[in-house]
Amino acid sequence: MTQHGLTREALFILKVDRTDDGCWEWTGKVADNGYGHFIFKEHGKAKTVLAHRFSYELFAGPIPEGFFLDHLCLKKHCVRPSHLEPVTPGENNRRHYIKQEVCAQGHPLTGDNVYVPPKHPGQRKCRICLKRISKQNYLRRHPAPPSV
Repeated sequence: MTQHGLTREALFILKVDRTDDGCWEWTGKVADNGYGHFIFKEHGKAKTVLAHRFSYELFAGPIPEGFFLDHLCLKKHCVRPSHLEPVTPGENNRRHYIKQEVCAQGHPLTGDNVYVPPKHPGQRKCRICLKRISKQNYLRRHPAPPSV
């Protein structure tokens, strides 16, 4: 039993909202990165685990060592086991880059604005941001002469 006399599993289920779109949204603590955190007491001490990983292990079984869970529904706070797939870190990164529609600055990652580095074909980079960074680096290395 955990806090409130409930098992960990029962406490977990209380923090899940089954939505009309089929997701199981985590209603407990959600970190700034969008992932749910399940907090419970174990042996009298608070323990925090990622909610989607707890859910997968509870309903689907163990996650292979070194594997990540990819959210097939693209919602980081979804904990529905059928929306989660164990993948290698490399596959998880590849899928992340493919799903990414905009860069960190909000530029669209489509058409001519996408650069795929030859040494990292799974990545997609924003050409607008690459040009800006390149210009900043050039100006840092070649400062303008002082005006007279």
